[in-house]
Amino acid sequence: MSDITSIALSGLNAYSKAMTTIADNVANANTPGYVTQNTQISEMPGSTASPLYDQTANPSGALVTGVTRSISSWLQDSARNAASDNGSASALSTWMQTSEAQLGTSASNIAANLTSFFNAADQLSSSPSDTALRQSFLAATSAVATSFNSTAQALSQTSTNLSAAAQGSVSTLNTDLSTLASVNQGLLRAQPNTAGANQLLNQRDAALQDLSSQIGITVQYGAAGDVSVSTAGSPSASLLSGSTLNPVALTTSASGTLSFSVGGTSIDPGSGALAGLKSAALDLSVRRAMLDQVATQFGSAVNALQVSGTDANGNAGTPLYDVSGGTAAKISALPVTTAQVAAAGSGVANGTMLAYAGLRGANGAESGWASIVSSQSQATASANAQASAAASVFDSAQQAVSGSASVNLNQQAGQLLQYQQAYQASAKVLQVAHDIFQSLYNIQ
Repeated sequence: MSDITSIALSGLNAYSKAMTTIADNVANANTPGYVTQNTQISEMPGSTASPLYDQTANPSGALVTGVTRSISSWLQDSARNAASDNGSASALSTWMQTSEAQLGTSASNIAANLTSFFNAADQLSSSPSDTALRQSFLAATSAVATSFNSTAQALSQTSTNLSAAAQGSVSTLNTDLSTLASVNQGLLRAQPNTAGANQLLNQRDAALQDLSSQIGITVQYGAAGDVSVSTAGSPSASLLSGSTLNPVALTTSASGTLSFSVGGTSIDPGSGALAGLKSAALDLSVRRAMLDQVATQFGSAVNALQVSGTDANGNAGTPLYDVSGGTAAKISALPVTTAQVAAAGSGVANGTMLAYAGLRGANGAESGWASIVSSQSQATASANAQASAAASVFDSAQQAVSGSASVNLNQQAGQLLQYQQAYQASAKVLQVAHDIFQSLYNIQ
């Protein structure tokens, strides 16, 4: 009879724990990162079990062997890889679009101002002594310099903002590493297959997911669920081992390119937002260098024609631009008077003005600027396409994980009903045993 009581009590304890687990699942159904938990119940070996032959054990009630999480490690790994690819593609696409917007802004208006410059030169060639046309030519000269300046400044600010975004990603990454270090310590102290350990595992997975969106990683799992994390790029660097973390550092060069290191050793992010930001920064640096080249070549070519010509006073022309800075941001129109415009050249009153037409064409500033805009547009379109594909793969991977790990309320309701009935049956057995004992006691 005592065995019946023990069986009933074990059932009450086991199914009470199972219903508590279901209550936790339902309460956290909408909690981000929560993974459905299942109570594992097995038969309790009877007291007459042989220590040598388990098959002779007689069932003696129900035993809770643990509370496990319902999730696929393979799906998690796939989701992390997808998060890394999506993070890289998304960051690259975002900043390529930003650069494209800066190049296309009406504030710079380089193409229009270059066209106005050449038109002013052409008009002045028809009447080289006209003071008003000379003034218009100088105004067009100044407008070109200003448009180069404003575009260079806009791209420089974009580069600064991009670097700040990279620093933010690095800070997030290092925070995730710190979180994982704390979770590792908790897991090593926690009892496996308990609600507390499962909560730590949920925190671990969330941190790993966020970390992978910042940088490509490889993960190794310890017996307690603790993790060691290394960069996926080559060469690989350890980011976390136990509670020891190695933070990532960012360096921004004068040209705006980004590099990353761990413990003073350079690393390749491989994927993740840092990889996308690194690629975007490199592309932006190339565009800025192209702009500098177009601006300085244009200014130098104009100066060469101006110096070779003759001004209204019969003197040799003086430069129109200061290109000593060597960049689009520093090119400036020099203080030249209308009389100092060297319209004449090659023995002709409008020779220099006519020669300006030779600065147009395939090797001219207009073509150079169009090449910058066109190459940026093509690169942005390619980045957008990659981002769209990566986002689709990431969404599918997330849905797969969610389908495996999220709380199914209908399923939980069915299990709750099952456990309630089992609990009631155990209680009924206990009640019957009590009644029998009471009856025997009354007989005495």
